[in-house]
Amino acid sequence: MPSNYTIAKELKRVADYREICGEDPADYLNAAWMIQSFSRGRLDELYPVEGRELLENTNEFSDEVIDTIVEVIEGKEVRALQERQGVPLTVLELVEIRGIGGKMVRRLFGDLGVVDLQGLRAVVKDGQISQVKGFRTKTIEKITTFLDEKGV
Repeated sequence: MPSNYTIAKELKRVADYREICGEDPADYLNAAWMIQSFSRGRLDELYPVEGRELLENTNEFSDEVIDTIVEVIEGKEVRALQERQGVPLTVLELVEIRGIGGKMVRRLFGDLGVVDLQGLRAVVKDGQISQVKGFRTKTIEKITTFLDEKGV
């Protein structure tokens, strides 16, 4: 069963993907923070007893977020992470890099068509990455170090 941290991490992935797709990630980001600091205990232990009402009674989560939390708890495919707007889910590899968030990945995808770590390596190698807003020398060095460590 997933811990609150694991549930929050999955909600953060959904928020990142929504941001990359140009959608508002706020509901998922807020939910991730709330789940991490959920004071009543582990959701995966409380949910089988209290059901969906556990999440509905907080009055903090939208139905879509509740559905996502339930899917994570039950080990189902997260529907909020189905590809949309032509943005492949592989773009989520890019937010694993410290200092690279959804907005920056959205620029990489939109401006250069980068969809994964291999594509990122290519635009770093040929220097195209420096044409994208927010990608200065220090950031590019961080990316290069990350890619080298991953063996990409």
